[in-house]
Amino acid sequence: MQQRLVLLHQEGDRLRRFCALLPCEVVVTAVTHPLHGCRLRAYAVRHVDGVPHLKVELPDGMPGLVAAEATDALGAEPGGTGAGLVLDGDGLRRLRAVVMRLRGGDVSGPGR
Repeated sequence: MQQRLVLLHQEGDRLRRFCALLPCEVVVTAVTHPLHGCRLRAYAVRHVDGVPHLKVELPDGMPGLVAAEATDALGAEPGGTGAGLVLDGDGLRRLRAVVMRLRGGDVSGPGR
């Protein structure tokens, strides 16, 4: 429990330091986010259900919200935490074959 409180305190410190920089540009780093790789102008912070989100100007000029952890705003590593798994077609077929074997439904060959 103590470690969780320390991590929350550190996140709060990073968020306060970031707020002092607003307005500024951020890059969407979460590969699963539809705006991955986009540079957006962030101008405010808003908490939604306790999760910090950045108020940003979207590429079409409209206002929007992006989770702070999906950007480089808090010093997150590229890809963001829990960015997920990205597979090409061949990788997806291989993953399916592994899952099917584990479930007992052997899949033979790369084309199945």
